[in-house]
Amino acid sequence: LLSVAPIVALACHTFLGFTLWGFLLLEAAYTAFDTRGVFLAFMSDVVTEPQQRTMAYAIMVIARGVGAAPALVVAFLPTTVVVTISVATAVAKVVYVEAAFPETCRAVAESAPRRFSVLSTPKEAMRIFVRNSFIFRMALILVCSGTSSAGMGAIMTPIITGYLGLKKDMTILLAVAAGASTFTNIGLVLRPLTRRCGDVHALRMCLGVSAVFPLLFARCTEDWHL
Repeated sequence: LLSVAPIVALACHTFLGFTLWGFLLLEAAYTAFDTRGVFLAFMSDVVTEPQQRTMAYAIMVIARGVGAAPALVVAFLPTTVVVTISVATAVAKVVYVEAAFPETCRAVAESAPRRFSVLSTPKEAMRIFVRNSFIFRMALILVCSGTSSAGMGAIMTPIITGYLGLKKDMTILLAVAAGASTFTNIGLVLRPLTRRCGDVHALRMCLGVSAVFPLLFARCTEDWHL
């Protein structure tokens, strides 16, 4: 439901002339509650072999990239059409999650032997975190990394469009370059890296790169720097 709020705020700005700050604030709030952790937890349940999880994550990222490919075509349409498609897609996603997605389908939830409340879910999660020190340390690292990623995701678009002044065609080219870089690293770098160094050491390297990235991004003053 939270994912619909930024799209509705953007539609209000496009069609009704409301301030764009509503969209920017709601987008930042939604990004802070990113749902990728749900997909990762679901993947851990389905893919039981640790050696196969890297490839499973790669397939998920590639699937998201393929699904986002039509957005490059939609970006050339008029703004009102793009916003209308975004609102329809956001609503359809909520309907799908409530009606058909296995983990959140109401029919499945009602037949489940155990139901979690708003208070019991954090309590159960905390029991997992404090089970041993390794899980607790990893949880802290991922929370800090996720908060940093959420902050970067919230400020990147305003900086790229407002400060650097990227036009639509350059933004699309940047998205294509980012997608190609992601697929290349997942297909050619990530799996050999985890095979040679192990999951934990590979995670350390990736976190190191994610720490350098904001520093380099802050130094960008031209389009080609991106």
